[in-house]
Amino acid sequence: MNVKQQAREIGKAWRVGHIEAGQNVDAASYDQHEDAELSYTIGIAGELCFARKYGLEVDTAVRPFGDGGKDFTVNMNGEDLTIDVKTYLKPCNLLIKEADMHQCADVLVLAKYTDLGEDCRIEFLGWETRDVMRVMPVREFSSLKIPNRYRHSSLLRPMWKLEKIIVSEFM
Repeated sequence: MNVKQQAREIGKAWRVGHIEAGQNVDAASYDQHEDAELSYTIGIAGELCFARKYGLEVDTAVRPFGDGGKDFTVNMNGEDLTIDVKTYLKPCNLLIKEADMHQCADVLVLAKYTDLGEDCRIEFLGWETRDVMRVMPVREFSSLKIPNRYRHSSLLRPMWKLEKIIVSEFM
């Protein structure tokens, strides 16, 4: 099963879990997609590719109230470091909802999703720390009027620096 197919399957299970929990998953999505299933597929595809690249496990458990903004946890010198992968079709900025800053991951990774028909491609554009994101400006980027901390993709730290941290810990 390719990444897009696997992401769709996980997304369908998550959607059912959200519906069973009484959530309206068909409302306009925060990720600016009318199609909630597409939003799930895009986000999960980013997590799947990150996990494959770095030898991590994707949490496929249905969590109707979210994952707390943390997709992965890696141990760095005896301390847990949490990572959240943010995947979008048109990722100009790394966005973190202002209301979620208190619970977001230590490291935030921005990824671009490209649909290839039967499969997809994920490109990791860069990353930033929660501490830096806390001091970034706030702006509303969607019609949903949700204030976000943002940092332009061109200003993010390069992925090779994160790879150096993650890979050195596992080798």
